[in-house]
Amino acid sequence: MRPFISFLFCSFLLSSHAQIALDDLFISERWFLNAGASFLDCHGVDGKALRDAERIRTYALDEPYYWEKRVYLRVEPKDNPALSMSVPMDSIMPFIDIVNSAVASGEVTVWNDLDYVGSDAVNGKEPIVAAPIVLKVDFHIDTVTLRAVPHIVGLSVERPGVGYAHYYYPELSYALRKYKVRSNKNLITMDAYFKEFRFKASWVDCSQVASTHACKPIQPSLEQQAELDALTELFLLERMIERDAVIRSGKRSASLDLHPYGPVKASLNFDNAGNLAEVTIKKGDRLISSLHLLEGRPDGPYRAFFPDGSLREEGLFSNGLREGKWNSWFPNRSIRSHRNYHQGKLHGLQQVYYSSGQLWLEYGMANGEYEGPHKTWYEDGELKASGTMHEGFISGEWDYTIRIQPALIEHINTYNEAYYHLPAGIWQDGVINYHVTVTDSGEPGPMNSCLFDRCIQWAFSDVR
Repeated sequence: MRPFISFLFCSFLLSSHAQIALDDLFISERWFLNAGASFLDCHGVDGKALRDAERIRTYALDEPYYWEKRVYLRVEPKDNPALSMSVPMDSIMPFIDIVNSAVASGEVTVWNDLDYVGSDAVNGKEPIVAAPIVLKVDFHIDTVTLRAVPHIVGLSVERPGVGYAHYYYPELSYALRKYKVRSNKNLITMDAYFKEFRFKASWVDCSQVASTHACKPIQPSLEQQAELDALTELFLLERMIERDAVIRSGKRSASLDLHPYGPVKASLNFDNAGNLAEVTIKKGDRLISSLHLLEGRPDGPYRAFFPDGSLREEGLFSNGLREGKWNSWFPNRSIRSHRNYHQGKLHGLQQVYYSSGQLWLEYGMANGEYEGPHKTWYEDGELKASGTMHEGFISGEWDYTIRIQPALIEHINTYNEAYYHLPAGIWQDGVINYHVTVTDSGEPGPMNSCLFDRCIQWAFSDVR
């Protein structure tokens, strides 16, 4: 069965080789029972363990359970002179000096890539110099406020002729908080400078700072919501208003550098209480997005466009919460998703597509929880998994057709007898077909796994 074997396979790799920053996902009942359908292809979350066996520390408690939007922001030293200031009496030190000192003392590790696997033994101790910084930022929706919340996962610094020095930000932040930086208003700690987005930056593509593999979306991207773009845009706009000390009264205009199509121009209208009442963002003469707000909360129709003028997404906010139908599109103008919301939570039929136009996911939601039929397809149209969800968990009968990678076929060939005990002949052709039955009772066994109050039985249908 999918979740059980996924847990065994990835846990074996983790216990024998490496832990990863997101391994907390695998001790969450919700994630364990609703893991991605490709139960052997751990390239989603744990594929790094296949490429590098060095042990790394885990920061599971610092990671959100899932992310819905990932962005990379390039911070240029010339645009952020505060990062180069030195006033020892005020605990102000240049950013580069802080990082080099933390690395030299062993407080901070330098990693080979954005997956934070494999410390940089060759260049890790080589001091970095003033150079562009790239922040790896994940956004998710706070389940209480239903607003976009950023989480800085990584910080990378260019090394001319060598590549990037990658740092896992939750670790680096402990070193940064000991020092201060001068903002527009006052002195703040260096980690707050990044956390509060006090910097000027531009968006960059992941491929500019990492290998193709590191840029591949992880499993939670199956639930990535294009509609989060609206809340992310509003969050960044509010940070810019605060950073640049924009007067919150009447009509104002400002340049927004923290935007995927930026820098763009923002036309702002504030109410008598100083809350944003209307926002219009343009790039040149092209409308990028428009949003109305009531007492500072999004309220009314929302529309966003690509720079070429084609529609990117549209929907309705009601008192700060997404409501009713939301649609989004890819840059090639094919549909990306059809969503239904009620009071800010996914509710009703949900459909997500590949950029080719092929349906990727179709499933039901009830007040933010999985409920009802659930299906997922490969991009060539073959059904990958189908079953039923109930109260947020897999339930009843499920069928899977799972394609596995050649490297994993070889791995199973080597370790099946010792660890997995899969029936002979089910994986060698690169496709595993199997059926799962979820019950609330049973005993663990060769074809039955129990976790908490749920038991899962599975049967393979392609045994030769």
